[in-house]
Amino acid sequence: MARTLVDSEIQDAATMRGLITPFDPARLKGASYDFRIGDTLILAHPEGLRGVSLAVQRSFSLQPGQFCMVASLEKIKVPSNMIGRLSLRSFHQLRGLSYSGGMIDPGYNGLLFFPLVNISDSAIQLTYQDALVTCEFEYLDREATRLYKEGEEITKPQQTPPLPARLPYNVLDLSNRIDGLNELCSQIRNEIRKLETAMGVTQRIQEFVFLGSLAAIVAAAFLLLFAKLPPSLQPLVASAAIIVSLALLLFRRSK
Repeated sequence: MARTLVDSEIQDAATMRGLITPFDPARLKGASYDFRIGDTLILAHPEGLRGVSLAVQRSFSLQPGQFCMVASLEKIKVPSNMIGRLSLRSFHQLRGLSYSGGMIDPGYNGLLFFPLVNISDSAIQLTYQDALVTCEFEYLDREATRLYKEGEEITKPQQTPPLPARLPYNVLDLSNRIDGLNELCSQIRNEIRKLETAMGVTQRIQEFVFLGSLAAIVAAAFLLLFAKLPPSLQPLVASAAIIVSLALLLFRRSK
């Protein structure tokens, strides 16, 4: 019967027999190993396939409904008496990332390729070297005779598994429509900011005109009163005019 490898067995197989390269002990669990996101991301686009180098870009924002293929950081070399079972980490499942999982056949030698779909209603960040998929390894009760392509590596670009340019139900078209809507919303927000700025300038001009008109009226009134007052009261009236003007100015600023 098949038997699942525990942590010490996985580490021994990785370090002594090249099961996982490069091997990171921090990704090792009690009976599994977490494979990380590698450099290569291939995005299914309406115009065709587009490659993204995550080692350069560091992360990629997978939009709702978008499909991509991500290569593992680690290379794996499965012996003839072992298989691997792949499943998406629960952390990514809760974010709305979908991966159907799979099995690694005996004799497989190369990078792993994970087809991913964003089934949530918001973007999901795929970051270089983040743990993505968990793998459990099992020893078989006997060695397999039909190995995966006799151990041939599939790390060359021309051997990369083909991807569909579009997904069923036009989810890519839906994603493009969402992108267009987001761009339109962004343009509307920019126009609103410009309008708010223009309204603020207009309001300041109105306040300036109002204060100027009020000051002119007050000054004219005090001048008429000032001319009719005896000289002994003129300094008092002038001081009162200054105080009233300052009070009006402070009142408008406080508003």
